[in-house]
Amino acid sequence: MTTGLFVQGIILLVVWGTAAALSILMWNKTRVPAILAVITGVALEFISQAYSLFEQMGVSIGTPASIGGIDLLSLFLQVAPAVSFIVALLIMLRDS
Repeated sequence: MTTGLFVQGIILLVVWGTAAALSILMWNKTRVPAILAVITGVALEFISQAYSLFEQMGVSIGTPASIGGIDLLSLFLQVAPAVSFIVALLIMLRDS
């Protein structure tokens, strides 16, 4: 792993970590159910970035479960944040 990729990974973790913290503070202020879905999406994206950084560093959690050569954990971590944001938007549309 090059230094540039490592620095980029750390920056992404700081940005998504800040977004997660701010979204939790926002939910504490508003208590809107849609914000909980946003928090879930942001937290999952933070986890996805951390997982990606660990993969690039060569840290392994074992043999990943895969179907057809697709790493299921990696796929979940890439898709789940968007699904959470979609759920948040649907809740907002329903409540407006």
